Amino acid sequence: MKPTAPLQWRTRLKRYVSTTPYILLSILILAALLRLLQLGSESLWWDEFVTVAIVRLDWGAFWWVLSHKEANMGLYYCLLRLWINLGESEFVLRSLSALAGVLAVGLVYVLGKRLFDTKVGLMGAALLATNAFHIQYSQEARGYSLMVLLTALSSLFFLRAIEHSSRNEWAGYILTATLAVYTHFFSVLVLGAHWVWVILVRRRNIPWRGLLVAVLAISMLLVPLAIFALARGTGPLSGIAKTRPHDVYLLFYSLVGGGRLLLLAYFVPCSIAFLCALKAWVQWKELFKIWSCAFLLSWFFVPKRSNVLVLLLG
Repeated sequence: MKPTAPLQWRTRLKRYVSTTPYILLSILILAALLRLLQLGSESLWWDEFVTVAIVRLDWGAFWWVLSHKEANMGLYYCLLRLWINLGESEFVLRSLSALAGVLAVGLVYVLGKRLFDTKVGLMGAALLATNAFHIQYSQEARGYSLMVLLTALSSLFFLRAIEHSSRNEWAGYILTATLAVYTHFFSVLVLGAHWVWVILVRRRNIPWRGLLVAVLAISMLLVPLAIFALARGTGPLSGIAKTRPHDVYLLFYSLVGGGRLLLLAYFVPCSIAFLCALKAWVQWKELFKIWSCAFLLSWFFVPKRSNVLVLLLG
């Protein structure tokens, strides 16, 4: 039995018209509004004041500070130094971070879609768009939101390079991964998560040669930061208190945006997803989902465990 003319018309229209772009656009607009709302209403706090003082230096003093005192967030300082040509009000100074935050929301959609499907991508973008923790750091004249953007972008290039192993993908990974670490030292923990995932996941056809070249290239490009870190020692960590078990709870409490009910709302579905991924791993079913879940879990656990370990031993 042939479908009626109206049904045929609706079927054809559905093929060409998707609600996904409109939903994504709505999420991005919401993300922008939440990050731009009262962006310049509060005066600069101490860390932001230090940032502004650095980028206002003449070029000679600016490079000396970056090479001897403040190599961390070096890329952000360079970008902000150019950005202040637009103005030096609180709104303008923080708008670079806000822009990076909105772009990160869109990038999370792309990552979620690539790892799973469109619905997961939209849900991930919506969660990041409304996450109070991310909103807070997208409203500061600091490099944290730029770090999130670049680590997410490097993760996307990494996945594409593992799947296709083209020179362009590996070059994109090397570039974005290096820029991420030059934005914040802790970005190297995300790179570690990438490499742990490759080692632990049971996946065929891993392009080991391309991965080895990328790791070596990134390591060479990060030599100046390594020299700086060795010269400074553990001085920057000396003011951080020893990590206690309760601090782990406070970490996740802050990441979800505060509130015990909100923490519970995140914890329950995340626990269910973790158990489902573990079951699929043990039974070796649905390989694509296993690889995707393992990638997210390594991205989630490796940086946090490494960070806590550094603080415990520091």
